[in-house]
Amino acid sequence: MHHDGHEFVMIAVLRRNNVAGGLTRLWKPGAEEPFWDGTFDAGQAVLLDDRALAHDVTDVLSADGGPGHRDILIVAFSRWSEKWYGDQHDEAALNDAPEPSAM
Repeated sequence: MHHDGHEFVMIAVLRRNNVAGGLTRLWKPGAEEPFWDGTFDAGQAVLLDDRALAHDVTDVLSADGGPGHRDILIVAFSRWSEKWYGDQHDEAALNDAPEPSAM
């Protein structure tokens, strides 16, 4: 489970073709179990407060051993005054470190 390091994140599924898995899970801080999980079909999305909730997805696997894919669109929102990108952002987000403005 992780945070992307932005204020809000939308994850939209555009297409699922011959896939199993891909179960999205949402986690409250400190929780040992997700408070929600589900598989999104094409045309469905989740919009989440990335600072308040962690998220992950289970492995996307072939449903029958043949080719398969899940096409997704991810939109991340951060206020311009708090913009922060690049390697430093990615490292801090993966380690749940505070952003430079909070340091």
